Amino acid sequence: MFQENEVINLILALISILMFAFIFKKMGMPRLRLLYIGFIFILCGYLFTVIEGVIWLEFFNLLEHLCYALS
Repeated sequence: MFQENEVINLILALISILMFAFIFKKMGMPRLRLLYIGFIFILCGYLFTVIEGVIWLEFFNLLEHLCYALS
């Protein structure tokens, strides 16, 4: 089973990445591509944390830590 704080982290990360994307796009910061990619990897890590509580613990745990390392 997954924990409630993992779901809350995922929701907050989704809200944060949407806010950052809107702010960066409005300010015209096109050279922050690596920052965007880092945010996406962190978001995927949070998503894999929630999924690993439901199915394929070992596989999604590996993906989670891989995403954190790449971010």
